Amino acid sequence: MRKMIKVFIAVLVISAIAYYYMSMKVEEVPVEENNSLATTTQIVMGDNMFIAATQDADAKILAKGDLNNDTFEDAIVAVAFCGASCSLTLNVVLNIDNRSTETLDNVNFEGYKSSSATKSDVSAVTIEDGIISLTGKGLDCGEDCPEENWNIEKTLQYRLEGNKIVRLTL
Repeated sequence: MRKMIKVFIAVLVISAIAYYYMSMKVEEVPVEENNSLATTTQIVMGDNMFIAATQDADAKILAKGDLNNDTFEDAIVAVAFCGASCSLTLNVVLNIDNRSTETLDNVNFEGYKSSSATKSDVSAVTIEDGIISLTGKGLDCGEDCPEENWNIEKTLQYRLEGNKIVRLTL
């Protein structure tokens, strides 16, 4: 019986202490807002954010530059996929106000073949003044393209218009 009384008193004391601390008012500490990301100050966004937008940890950034004229650096990212055959898809990843990234859906680079036996062999990708340049062999070659044309190195240029990539004519 003594043990039960001791346990009861211990539980009562612990409950009283818990009630005391739970009923205390806690002053709210003002949180200082950091609005530095809301400015147009150029901040270098980490490569991992561009790669994360593709949802493929093995993606590679091929080029960076401002595609949509918002002063923030966007990226062209290569995502490889191997199934029955391998392909190398070029994704456009936009930097949204230096806060997040967004991959454009259904991007097509006209003249670039990403898969099949006749895929293009891209050696360089650049972004300058909002213009994307792809340099490589097999650009603009279809299934019926003569073999000697597959060895000609070309440069194709594109720009972002809205949510589409549009090929520029030279």
